[in-house]
Amino acid sequence: MSDGTKVVLFVGIKVTNALERHLDESESGHGHLLEGKNQQSLQRATLGDEELLGRPVEQGATVESLDDIVRNLKSILVKHIPRYPLKNSDIRIYAGAISARY
Repeated sequence: MSDGTKVVLFVGIKVTNALERHLDESESGHGHLLEGKNQQSLQRATLGDEELLGRPVEQGATVESLDDIVRNLKSILVKHIPRYPLKNSDIRIYAGAISARY
């Protein structure tokens, strides 16, 4: 893009009211995995008017690394909110000018 806008790829899920409720009610002790403070934790990001939970993808990422991100995302969510009905189809790749909340 010639206007200086940086496009970022982000693998994650939309933060819906149901997901937010499950996150708020969780007593799993794995909340640190959602704080975005290290590479292993998930991050919240905004794309347009949608809030996402997941992880940015580095430039030139391999298919294997995308698979690792998806597995890690699922693993963290299952640990933190085991009763949330996460489906594989909920996990998507987003592209755009994403602003991170953490």
